[in-house]
Amino acid sequence: MPLTVLKHRATYFCIVINQMGYVMERISTIKKASSLTTGKHVREGAQLFRNRKTLWCMLKEIRMGNYKMSFLTTLIVVLGLLYVVTPFDFDWIPIVGWIDDGLVLYFIFKRLQFETKRFNRHKAMERRVGS
Repeated sequence: MPLTVLKHRATYFCIVINQMGYVMERISTIKKASSLTTGKHVREGAQLFRNRKTLWCMLKEIRMGNYKMSFLTTLIVVLGLLYVVTPFDFDWIPIVGWIDDGLVLYFIFKRLQFETKRFNRHKAMERRVGS
């Protein structure tokens, strides 16, 4: 084989190796970013689970009439639960039905998480005024 052909192949090989290194670096960056956002969502969901005591206190206060949940939260929770429970959505398509129910539950949890923060602020203001 002539020397020029070997030089061209070696140059081509180096270019391919550099491109593979760049691609692997980009993949690792994307994996880190996606794992961080996934971890963030898991932590937020875990925060609602940790605040379940606050959630139950909030529901008890609502039932007794001492606290009024925002209209938007009430609407999202009621309509979201109705959507998940009723079979008139995309449940007849196996994977799509599960995904859309999961998304609706995610939005319900996010809204309840916001509402528990609001309830905590309400209770703190109540204690501050009562002192």
